[in-house]
Amino acid sequence: MSELQKHYGGRLVFDESMHRYWLDGVEVDSVTQILSACGLVDYSFIPEADREFYLARGSAVHLGCHILDTGELDWDEMDPRVVPHVEAWQAFKGDHNIHVISSERPVFNEVYGFAGTIDKIVEWDGTICQVELKTNSCPWWLGMQTAGYDACLEKSIPRWGLALKANGGYKAEPQTDFADRDNFMAALRVRQLQKLHSR
Repeated sequence: MSELQKHYGGRLVFDESMHRYWLDGVEVDSVTQILSACGLVDYSFIPEADREFYLARGSAVHLGCHILDTGELDWDEMDPRVVPHVEAWQAFKGDHNIHVISSERPVFNEVYGFAGTIDKIVEWDGTICQVELKTNSCPWWLGMQTAGYDACLEKSIPRWGLALKANGGYKAEPQTDFADRDNFMAALRVRQLQKLHSR
């Protein structure tokens, strides 16, 4: 584990540099690793020469939004290509009177042995919600991703995707498909079989 590892409640360890999780000392898959292993999270549509840039930009947007929520963001230090997306998050919060309860919160499901990091848990018009940030558009598999995170919570909460646009705008998309949880659990079972038979 690297120096960037963080401990949560003495049970969950998250290594930011490698994006890996350990639960009670045993490495577990993340929600996105499970979906990726089943071919559901797929970035192959992005030309290989550009893929690293777009994935890095997404990470930078998440970091910028997180620092904004801590009240420590220095806009002058930000990459100009990232600024409009972070401004979109700021605009969304202001337009809807959003209160951020937690940002970049690692969670885990003890029963099925997986973990993940929820972008935002917020209070929105008196309702506690999960908000997953995406750059420019929300992918079709977002419902399964947010359902996986929801399965790590003690109580299910409304799930939203928020596309942060390059022009500073945003689009909020509710994730309301009741099949999302079942589809994620199906992907989890496939991943379990993959690991079982690869030993």
